[in-house]
Amino acid sequence: MTAKRLRHGAWILLCLIATAAAAAEPAGYAGSAVCGECHATQFEAWSGSHHALAMAEADRKNVLGDFNDARIDYAGVQTRFFERGGRFHVLTDGPDGKLTEYPLVYTFGVTPLQQYLIAFPGGRYQALGIAWDSRAKADGGQRWFHLYPEERITATDPLHWTGPYQRWNSRCAECHSTGLDKGYDRQAQSWNTRWAEISVGCESCHGPGKAHVDSARAGGRSALPVDPGRAGRWTFAAGARIASRVDASAQGPQLAVCAPCHSRRQNIAAYRPGTAYLDAHVPALLDTSLYFADGQIRDEVFEYGSFLQSRMAQRGVSCTDCHEAHSVRLRAEGNAVCHRCHEPDVFDSVAHHHHEPGSTGAQCANCHMPSRTYMVVDPRRDHGFRVPDPWLSEAADSPDVCTGCHRERDHAWAQKTFAAWGLQAHPDTPQRLLARSRNPTVEGVRAGRQLAGDPGAPPMQRATALAELRVMAESDLQLLAAALREPEPLLRLGAAQALAGLPPEYAHAMAWPLLDDATRAVRLEATRVLAPLPDAQLSAAQRARREQALKEYIEAQHAAADLAGGPMNVAALELARGRLDEAEKSYREALVLEPALVPAWLNLADLYRARGNEAQAGEAIARALAVAPEAASVHHALGLHLVRAGQQARALEELARAQSLAPDDARYGYVLAVALHSAGRGSEAIDVAREASRRNPVDASLLQLLASLYRDQGKLPEAGAAMRQLGELNAALAK
Repeated sequence: MTAKRLRHGAWILLCLIATAAAAAEPAGYAGSAVCGECHATQFEAWSGSHHALAMAEADRKNVLGDFNDARIDYAGVQTRFFERGGRFHVLTDGPDGKLTEYPLVYTFGVTPLQQYLIAFPGGRYQALGIAWDSRAKADGGQRWFHLYPEERITATDPLHWTGPYQRWNSRCAECHSTGLDKGYDRQAQSWNTRWAEISVGCESCHGPGKAHVDSARAGGRSALPVDPGRAGRWTFAAGARIASRVDASAQGPQLAVCAPCHSRRQNIAAYRPGTAYLDAHVPALLDTSLYFADGQIRDEVFEYGSFLQSRMAQRGVSCTDCHEAHSVRLRAEGNAVCHRCHEPDVFDSVAHHHHEPGSTGAQCANCHMPSRTYMVVDPRRDHGFRVPDPWLSEAADSPDVCTGCHRERDHAWAQKTFAAWGLQAHPDTPQRLLARSRNPTVEGVRAGRQLAGDPGAPPMQRATALAELRVMAESDLQLLAAALREPEPLLRLGAAQALAGLPPEYAHAMAWPLLDDATRAVRLEATRVLAPLPDAQLSAAQRARREQALKEYIEAQHAAADLAGGPMNVAALELARGRLDEAEKSYREALVLEPALVPAWLNLADLYRARGNEAQAGEAIARALAVAPEAASVHHALGLHLVRAGQQARALEELARAQSLAPDDARYGYVLAVALHSAGRGSEAIDVAREASRRNPVDASLLQLLASLYRDQGKLPEAGAAMRQLGELNAALAK
């Protein structure tokens, strides 16, 4: 198993699983049934929704799967589903690989698939890896299937259904139940997860409503704790083709309610409706492991990240403009939902979509919201509402809606067709700038700067460009400083994330004021930057302020203590402060939660090396290699370990292996070239450095290394050429 696959699988299951050992009665909650006594219309719409059916007792009313002695073979195991004594059971491989019988406790989801939860010791609930395809038989459904049909997931695999990545408590419980309390005990490493309501009920969005109910029953009119807002009022100005929002209601409160469960994020505080999104979560930006280079969805990232890239979001569109709030269905079928804001005579016409009216290609969503399938049978639409751009899709190696439908065609055909229609995208759209900024070229650096500083670009793209900014000129520092003063907190977060890559004197100066930022996510980034500063360099007031910030940071990580990311972040903080014992304890805590977490093993190896214990470092690297034998990072770490052990030949093999697995990684190429030079293999070192520089043309260190290698080989003209190239690069980047 590769590290990439493991990481992908872990996140794919992030919203797969839910939590509950028992229903609770947290103070302040009334329950959706009580809400329905006065709000019958809304309750009826909600009752059949995906929210209402997010999780339920595994009984005859809720179980959709075939339990009439149904069987499925997977990875050498035959799993059997059956009923006995009025309960639903499964006979399948347990954590030891042996066939074991389990009663099903809860259903999870309803359509297009339904999963089943099984109770384990320590309050754990695990989601079975075999799910029921609840689609109609004519659509390929009404069958059992495995969520990893192309792989062979056995009991020893971290992705096995009994493992940490299928744990309902820590992965998705909070988004499938109302008023959830994970009840994780860090010392016992067990859960006592409880909820106010088993599914996603009224109070998941409106907040605890008991006081509201009590007031209403007493004849009063107290407001709900949270008002997510209503759909906006949109009107067409005279001659306008697209409607404009005319009401004063804010988009923000609704996004703050929907985003926590419709985004890829890390928890940094206990969330209850009404909490500002960035005070309880750190969202994933447009990292290329999650999104394609141009921002299209790649991994299971849900809707928030793509929606914040859209012009819809910039114009004030909110979720309930398109989705009815309680049924969560679209407000109209097909293109009619778009007609509410887009003049149909203009946009739902052959002149616009160039397809036969009523055909698949004439559907707005198929061109502007392409879908990507997750969990085998679950297609989800990209909420970026982007304009198709076949030139960009080819350049960014991202999905193209035209060739996605016309699979027998290629990019050249799509581009020629667009040109024949008179269509050509502007060269500097935010999507194109984002894609170009990912290229390690001078043009890429400039594209990133342009996007980061563009006040008209969507905040998600700007925040990503800021976080990924290659700081190579004074103007880059000024750009970050300006972004840190932006009123939009997502931009401040992106800029704060860039500080860790700056020289310390700049990073620290910019980070200190952020400790007082109004947004928790921004404060935490600043704390991370300031953590390594020795106490001796700080005034008494600075020490006290930083100590307060460090406390907030650690408390924030404890909000995700049942996922390895929480203790991993604490470990990194402690390591930066030179507290090796505390860092080791946190790395070990992370590995108990996720034993196959490669970064934890490699970081632990670095910690042992810092202590001078190479034997323990080697053992940690060996554990990582056993989990991820094809991970470049592991082979690189092993190569460096062997260098320190004096095993030069084996070290070169491992360093070369790392470089071959990740040829675009500048560091791997640099280190291999240095190692080859040290071994007296100067010509090979030059070849490696030259190729690494070709792949990373804005990496000045590679050009400096190349010049040095040429000089040592007596190739002075080539050394001079490399230095001239370095000078030209520096001049180009300074512009």
